[in-house]
Amino acid sequence: MKGGETGTAAHCDIPHRLEIMSTNGIRISGHIIAAIFFIACFTLCCIGEPAAAEKTTVAETYNVTFAMNLSTSLLGRGSVIIWDDLLRLQAILKKDYGLNITIKKFNNWTDVIEKLEDGSVDVAWLPSYYYMQSQYGSEKSAIHPIAVYQSVGETSSKTCIYMMPESIDPGADQMLDSLFGKRIAIPDESAWALLNNIFEEQKYEFAPHYLFHNFHRLNRESSALALLFNAVDAVVIDELSMKYVMLETDERLVEALPIACSKPFPNTLIVVRDGFGEKPLKRIKNVLYNMHENADFAPFHNYFRQTAGRWVSAGDVDFSGLKQFYNTVKVKGWDKIYMSLPFEE
Repeated sequence: MKGGETGTAAHCDIPHRLEIMSTNGIRISGHIIAAIFFIACFTLCCIGEPAAAEKTTVAETYNVTFAMNLSTSLLGRGSVIIWDDLLRLQAILKKDYGLNITIKKFNNWTDVIEKLEDGSVDVAWLPSYYYMQSQYGSEKSAIHPIAVYQSVGETSSKTCIYMMPESIDPGADQMLDSLFGKRIAIPDESAWALLNNIFEEQKYEFAPHYLFHNFHRLNRESSALALLFNAVDAVVIDELSMKYVMLETDERLVEALPIACSKPFPNTLIVVRDGFGEKPLKRIKNVLYNMHENADFAPFHNYFRQTAGRWVSAGDVDFSGLKQFYNTVKVKGWDKIYMSLPFEE
């Protein structure tokens, strides 16, 4: 039975039904705040529902498959607490909301996109770069954004190159000169593409792959901490993720300086597959749009408070600049260069 269809709910023991679909490819991507969609969004349903929502005495159950590309340490809480949260929500979702959730975990965004397109999964959180990847060369998309993360009233944010002050060359003609021969952490392809965008916007004479001595592929939290403890000299992270990691993990990261930034691009999205049922979709939207302020969700408000954020409808998001950027990525082959980088594991 496909997700979104009705039927009798099978038992869903989330930790034991977690499926790792691929062991190769990109690790974690997209800013950290997006990770709360399932852990917070649906967990919040367990605690209480939005004021506008109507509790369902369930005669019918909707099977919903949720896709995540998520490091278990991403939230700094540890996998045990995360899974405990997921277990708490399981029974309530099925009993009160008629949502029988199956989680599928993937190790790269390409698999998430493919499974959304073939209907194997219904809902996913997806960084906007990878949403654009799903649209590239496609006349009719099977993936539709329903929410975007908004921070301080903005649904777009910059990605920056961060360094600690002691690593910056005070005599450099250009700030990017401080990167010569340095070690850099790059979370994924999207961060690499944005790094190239920064170099191009700065009209810098060297391409990034000629500049650095070592390349490290670390998720965003690990990248920031590697910078703090001098395991790398520079990191490429979006502003929201850096702020979140700084406040949630180690405030000493406030010393890290952005030496150059990209243009703002849309924040992380929540997307659904084509043909997903209207009734479960309505329930999911209702939770997403209200979870940041409803008193029932108070234990999770800290996630949003760190970045003054909330989930809002993606209907007004302008993707034209991102589309142009992604076309540049393909034309200049930045994605192919990323795959050939000599990452040190």
